[in-house]
Amino acid sequence: MKGIEYPVEAGRRLLLGIVLGIGLLTSIPGFGEEEARLKAAFIYNFTKYVTWPQDIEQAGGSLHVCVLGSEGYFEELSHLDGREVRKFKLEIKQLNLSDPIDGCRVVYVSGLNVRKFLQSVGNLPVLTISDEEDFIDAGGVIGLVTEGRRIRFDINLGRARDVELQISSRLLQLARRVN
Repeated sequence: MKGIEYPVEAGRRLLLGIVLGIGLLTSIPGFGEEEARLKAAFIYNFTKYVTWPQDIEQAGGSLHVCVLGSEGYFEELSHLDGREVRKFKLEIKQLNLSDPIDGCRVVYVSGLNVRKFLQSVGNLPVLTISDEEDFIDAGGVIGLVTEGRRIRFDINLGRARDVELQISSRLLQLARRVN
């Protein structure tokens, strides 16, 4: 029927838009070489479909995206420094384990003990993202999952609500799994 957009088609169009928006619609001959770039693209696009508590949203300004762990991901995410998302300007920061995360609105964790990290986050309104196995089961918000040559993601919606993050239904439709 003309004029009605079905959820599956809308999801496909959103996914295509995410990939095109970052300019990654290319063949991926050496997936390992491109994996960090693809994950950076996912993280960037997640910020478009997540809403923080009202006081943070109204303040606008900088949206601190912090990277904890793997240096390669920081290098790829640093290319996004200064880009605008909604009314925020992205500011990419590298963190050490001992650094406070209270200024971070997004934290990408890779190569670390995520359970210990997640305990330190507590109930701060932070979008936690990782590619570590079982991340959302450990209490993270979005877990990136590599399946063959594809990157998918799982969402812990209960945890997102606990830390007062709202995730767009459009993003939820694209998730591999929502808890």
